[in-house]
Amino acid sequence: MNANDLQFGDLFAQRPPFQVPKYQRSYAWEDEELKDFAGDLERAYIARQKGDPKRHFFGGLVCLQYVAQNAMGRRYEVIDGQQRLATFGLLFARLRHWNNVLAAECRVTGEDDSADLAAARAERIRVNLLEYADEIDGKAVQQPRVVLSKADKDFYTALLGGTSPTPIRESHKLLLRANDSINAFIKR
Repeated sequence: MNANDLQFGDLFAQRPPFQVPKYQRSYAWEDEELKDFAGDLERAYIARQKGDPKRHFFGGLVCLQYVAQNAMGRRYEVIDGQQRLATFGLLFARLRHWNNVLAAECRVTGEDDSADLAAARAERIRVNLLEYADEIDGKAVQQPRVVLSKADKDFYTALLGGTSPTPIRESHKLLLRANDSINAFIKR
């Protein structure tokens, strides 16, 4: 077993794809876990704003690495930590969304430099944190960095893409609540 100490951004950028197997439970974070997550993010943000950034341990991630038939040459089956991975994915997707909104608002007011910066940030989030370049049947494609188990996969993918599908399972309701909670946190 190899242990690595990585920041979540580096983890997402360096280790795609993460796949949650079907035997893992569905998304299960409730309000308490989301409150703790947002509190941890806020404390890290405040410390950074004060010029005193501190490292924070968000929890471990246990994966099995497999050889995959893709451009990256590997995939990671998530054994533990899927709740954190999924929640960070939602955070990154919401940050991307709000950077795109900011870019559009800046364009309307003629602030083209700020618009370009926000649009570039949104694109970096997509390319570095939400998707990775792959090849399927000799064609370049973008693939999601985190793939939840079959029960949540399509619903989660839709949330990452910015749509709000109708939940049909309890885990979908929890994913939607997590997405809304993260959105409110970012807006605040």
